[in-house]
Amino acid sequence: MDSLSLTSNLSFTEDFTTGSESNLNDNINISESVFNDNINSSSSNVDDNIKSSSTTAVGKHASSVKDLEFTALDQIDPMLDNIKIKARCISVWHSHPAGKPNQAYSFDIVLQDMKGNRIQCTARNNDMYRFVPLFQQGHCYMITDFSVGENNGILPLLNHKYKITFFQSTKVTRIDHFDEDVFGFKLEPFSEILSKRYHEKDSVDVVGAIVAIGDIIQVPNTLVKKVRRTVIIEDTEGTRVKCTFWDKWAEMFNQYVNNDAIGPVAFVLQLAKVKYFKDEPAIHNSLFGSRIFINKDIPAITEFKQRYTAKEGYSDGDHKIEVFTPPVVKITPEIFFRNTVKTTVGGIRALEAGTEVVLYGKVHRIHKEHGWCYDACKRCNKMAKLSKAIGSKKAYTCDEHGVIYQVVPRFKVILRVIDETGSAPFVVFDTNTSKICDGKSAYEIMNKHGQTTSDYFPDDLEVIVGKKYLFKFTYTQHNVNSNTQVYTAKSVSDDAELIAHFKDGFIDGQVSNLTRFLLTDMFPP
Repeated sequence: MDSLSLTSNLSFTEDFTTGSESNLNDNINISESVFNDNINSSSSNVDDNIKSSSTTAVGKHASSVKDLEFTALDQIDPMLDNIKIKARCISVWHSHPAGKPNQAYSFDIVLQDMKGNRIQCTARNNDMYRFVPLFQQGHCYMITDFSVGENNGILPLLNHKYKITFFQSTKVTRIDHFDEDVFGFKLEPFSEILSKRYHEKDSVDVVGAIVAIGDIIQVPNTLVKKVRRTVIIEDTEGTRVKCTFWDKWAEMFNQYVNNDAIGPVAFVLQLAKVKYFKDEPAIHNSLFGSRIFINKDIPAITEFKQRYTAKEGYSDGDHKIEVFTPPVVKITPEIFFRNTVKTTVGGIRALEAGTEVVLYGKVHRIHKEHGWCYDACKRCNKMAKLSKAIGSKKAYTCDEHGVIYQVVPRFKVILRVIDETGSAPFVVFDTNTSKICDGKSAYEIMNKHGQTTSDYFPDDLEVIVGKKYLFKFTYTQHNVNSNTQVYTAKSVSDDAELIAHFKDGFIDGQVSNLTRFLLTDMFPP
């Protein structure tokens, strides 16, 4: 049976399990090198005479380091001087911008010491090329002369408070293996994951047998085309955990969808991240650094399969991988209209402040003078204002996250909505605009027409003019106090069932300005 190992070399900032528009911003990319396992349990298979282009980044083989004192990785602190560490490299990768794996800006590794403590190390810019040839997954190293900084990235791989930065003066010496566990797996029981003892910043290692593989799902509203897939794995106790994989990680399971081979297909997922969706724990491959070993001939998988097939009632012939289609979330009338009032444009002002409103109207035109998109913070989707620019490098300010250096385009269009009773402007943001514009993202449109979005209004948005939609919004106290009749759409829909429900109760299609229908009467809480 085919086996596969894969190392994550990804770049995305997405809360993919939540499906919120603030997530899934970046493209996940995997360089060709990540398909190389680069792990061998025997150190004799790797050249001991690794050389560095710098005399300060030492690659000499050392047979004994007993005369040195070492700091445990969980004790690493910027207040300590002359720190020496001894640890095994369990993952390596290059960090790079979305969709640009050849433009790496750092070389990163995860080290694990004899006690299982882990820490991330980074070499940036020109320094990284000195260290690339020195580190190989599975080998052990003594490292001195480095800096310790905060581990405060957007999506940190580990929950360690600090991480290590390598410089030109950093000394790296490969040493003998301090134990036989070249992979450094720290396999967590599924019961611990399902007990919700982990935080979303935590990373875990798991081993399990594949029992179900979901269809590949297209993910809308992302910078580039993205897909995801759910894979369900089972432990020896029959406990199951959901795993979410993205892009090429999702595609690598294609060969197992119609798997008719006898016996379980098992994998180890190392440095996976814990995620909660609707309070249900799951795991997924991380931004960078995750590794997966599918049906590899390694002790962790061999021993797991032995225990799994020894379960009472297990039969190779009965073990088949289920293929399932994840349910599509259907917005029912009960959900869409709950605690709302349905009215017309002319009836809005008769409502009380704070009322949740639904109306049905036609897009008369788009207010092109107000533009069509804005620069958004990747973390919160709020507007980011340009604060300074030095050459091609720009800095932005986000009210919530301060100074940031990367932004993404998000839709913001103002539609003039009209019905028989009047018209009003509605502000429609990213997800809703994409939904009614054939699923196109602002990023796609910007790439098509040009980076300077203020210079044009894309004809891609004209498809919505003349069409009718349901608009769900809140009539706010601000609308009342300032007599401002501009509304922000929470949801926009052309769903036939929802439209039919809205029209139910309007006699012969005639609408009174003051017609109101409290949906709480129809759908009791």
